[in-house]
Amino acid sequence: MATDPPIARPISAPTVPTAGLRFLPAFLGAAMIGAAVFAVFHPALTAGMVGSADRAILAESQRDAWMMCSNPRQFLLHLVSPRRTAVSLSPLTRVSYAMDAYLSDTPLVQPFQVRLTNLTLHALNAILVFVIAARLSGRVWIGLAAGLLFALHPLQAESVASFSRREVLLGGFFTLLMVSAYLRLARNARLRWTLPVYGWYLLAALASPLYVAAPLVLVLLDVWPLRRAGLQSLLEKSPMLVFLGTSIAVTAWGVLPASGAAAREIGWGEWLSMNVVSALGRVVWPVRLSPFYPLNESAGVWPMVTAAVLAAAWVMTLLRHRPSFVAATGSVALTAPALWWSASGGELLHDAWLYAIAVIPLLCLAAACRARPADESGRARAQAMRNAGLARVAPLATAAVVITFGVLAYGQTLIWDNSRDLYAQVLARYPRWTGGHIGLIEACIDENDLDGALRHARRAVDLAPTDPQTQFYLGTVLLLHRDHRAAEAVAPLRRALESNRDWIACLQNLGVALARTGQTEDAIRFLERARDLDPNSAAIHVGLGHAYLRVERAASARREFQEALRVRSDWVVNLGLAAAWAMNDNIELARRHLAMAVAQEPSASARAATFDALRRLHDHPGFEELIDLSAAPPTVLEGVEWLPATGARGRQG
Repeated sequence: MATDPPIARPISAPTVPTAGLRFLPAFLGAAMIGAAVFAVFHPALTAGMVGSADRAILAESQRDAWMMCSNPRQFLLHLVSPRRTAVSLSPLTRVSYAMDAYLSDTPLVQPFQVRLTNLTLHALNAILVFVIAARLSGRVWIGLAAGLLFALHPLQAESVASFSRREVLLGGFFTLLMVSAYLRLARNARLRWTLPVYGWYLLAALASPLYVAAPLVLVLLDVWPLRRAGLQSLLEKSPMLVFLGTSIAVTAWGVLPASGAAAREIGWGEWLSMNVVSALGRVVWPVRLSPFYPLNESAGVWPMVTAAVLAAAWVMTLLRHRPSFVAATGSVALTAPALWWSASGGELLHDAWLYAIAVIPLLCLAAACRARPADESGRARAQAMRNAGLARVAPLATAAVVITFGVLAYGQTLIWDNSRDLYAQVLARYPRWTGGHIGLIEACIDENDLDGALRHARRAVDLAPTDPQTQFYLGTVLLLHRDHRAAEAVAPLRRALESNRDWIACLQNLGVALARTGQTEDAIRFLERARDLDPNSAAIHVGLGHAYLRVERAASARREFQEALRVRSDWVVNLGLAAAWAMNDNIELARRHLAMAVAQEPSASARAATFDALRRLHDHPGFEELIDLSAAPPTVLEGVEWLPATGARGRQG
């Protein structure tokens, strides 16, 4: 019988176990890890929406779910084509969010569904770490310790609790599957086992660019503990390494001109050293963690000195201790891509970007525990250590660390329960951070506290008067304010738009503000530009439709409302469509859509009375109960968008 040809020298038996784990210990270990993950991180299931990215992803995933069901071909095309949206998501991450939206009955249920998927992915990742570490060490309890240390580290709270960090968990899942498949390849050295390795890596890269450097981890594992480094092992990874090089080149070509604003401001060396020292400190001593780490001012020379010492220690490990070198370099490989993205932001690396930083050190530690003494003196030393009680102390110390991590991680998860409290806590630590005030603006708008939102908007402008985002939020809050301050909103929105002429949300809100101040023709020009940039936005179609109604362009208004109805069906869209049909003298269709609007929202009957075309139909049969001339209309600003605050940095244009 023909067999696949060997492609590299098999690793020696003492390095990687040749037999898999027994079912019962593996099942009990996996169950214990799953229970621990749920016990520690279950408060994340009821966490609130934090920041504009969460809300933008919620809206995008609902559109994607609708498109995935109604037009799968168009959905696939959208996955691989550039889009002008408030958030940038990798293809597989977008698919996972769309699946969550599809499984959710309503948008109110979707945040729970997203967090449940996050929790499940994190538990699966921890179980994979457990299985891989147990195979490398040959001992189930060592694998269990590695899995629990990874699962319950307080740094993981953001990845699980945050609505917008799915890519970290999903990419980590496929990366761990890649490592597991590679260990199987290394043990059997058969060509057919390369395909799963390539496949899992491709899925990891499609889930998150954070893991695009994962092939370097396999090269490091060849150095130690697999001890199979050589030309053949590099050749078997050549497709992945080519993909890695291409990704780096494309990213550098597309992002380099606009990247590094924050790093250039304080100096690349200081910025890099601050990130390295901060990340290492959070891994080793995970107390007083924060959802955000603003980069407000220089930290002096100490981070650079510390980073230099760490770099020297890393060089020493290369020369003297390969396991430590592999552990340190593997951590860098799984976090370095995030440094590229954060260079243009005003923050240090978030906790979520450090999600996989401890994976390779834990696997190296597990592999080291499998080592056998090579001579009598080694056996004597091992026996002396056992006699000294270290074999008993190690499990107890590990258990103490795991419990401590669990308590800290539970407390860190609770921080994500409420957006307003979260940003208030961050501002107490970083009082001059404008991002904290922007977060509180969004939280206040969520709670309909527009006076509080306006107060924080003015404070943000005082702290950063030239920042387009602060101007955008000030103008948007003025536009939303119940005191009809649309005229005051125009100037800050125009200032914000100067930073990026293709900023969709700013074009949209400026158009609405101009329409409400009687400058309808200018409003239509801005709204049409926003619609052309994002033709799938129902809010833009609604705002433009109402602007057309103001100038009695009924056919154009009807077209915009019908496009909005294609994306979402709510009372605002149906009411606008009813007004457009009434203006076109199509009474039956006007009545039908007005009835749908009132059924969805009873107060729509009072709002209908503000449209002249509908008011004239009050005495027409079938309209008496649908138009309330006596009640005050609800305050609704059609087409206002306050979510995407990233357009100032160009991500929307």
